[in-house]
Amino acid sequence: MEELSEALRAVERELNFAKKAYNSILYLYWAVAFPVIYLASSVLSTCTGASASSLRVLLSAVAILFFVFEELKASKKVREIERVLGRKTPLNLRYLLTQALVWPVVIVIVSVFVRDIWLFSLIGIGLGMLALAVVDHAFLREGWDKALVGMTLVLLSVPYGRVPINNGAYVTLALSLAFGLGAYLALRRAMRE
Repeated sequence: MEELSEALRAVERELNFAKKAYNSILYLYWAVAFPVIYLASSVLSTCTGASASSLRVLLSAVAILFFVFEELKASKKVREIERVLGRKTPLNLRYLLTQALVWPVVIVIVSVFVRDIWLFSLIGIGLGMLALAVVDHAFLREGWDKALVGMTLVLLSVPYGRVPINNGAYVTLALSLAFGLGAYLALRRAMRE
């Protein structure tokens, strides 16, 4: 009987790890998506003669749609894991609505102060992640990983335009670095628990 109890605790630990790993997919996805969008738009612009900025907008929209699809699949997996563990986290509509409202508010605020599109992306996503961290803290008592990603992006906006690298490449590298860091920290936390 003792062995069965220990085996069930081990299974629960593994399922909890799997749940946290699925929750870290957000960071991994964007750490890869930003460079792919930048490189693909640059290559397609060279090959087709189309505007690189128009291609970036189009590819970004496709990436967002694909992300929503992937996030829905991941959340379904997390709900299945919770069901197996005998837990059911209620869907908090106020939390989801607040998360959805963060981005338009941040976009409007940043657009008032920043005119450069690359700097706008860096500061906008950084402040958006900081705002999401506040929302997560208010509703879930979590959010440190989003706060760290947001702070990294805001801090990396300081040397923007002063480093000897193309502004678009700098922002792409900064975004990929910050989201890669977020993925690393989320997975490391999952492995420690």
